[in-house]
Amino acid sequence: MRSAVADDADTKFDAMLDLLSEAPNGLRSEQLREALSIEKIPFRALVKAGFDTDLIYSTGEKRSTTFFAK
Repeated sequence: MRSAVADDADTKFDAMLDLLSEAPNGLRSEQLREALSIEKIPFRALVKAGFDTDLIYSTGEKRSTTFFAK
């Protein structure tokens, strides 16, 4: 049985992919976190999962990082 936390993370991950696929110019982390109503640390876990599954990529460094859906 999956926990509610895992289900919420899956929902947020899917929502992040949807947002990125609708943004041809990509989104910055601040925009994504605001749209997903998520704090910085859980957001980092979502981004890591996106990179690990090869579903997102980024350009830039630090505060200028922009995320895109593949």
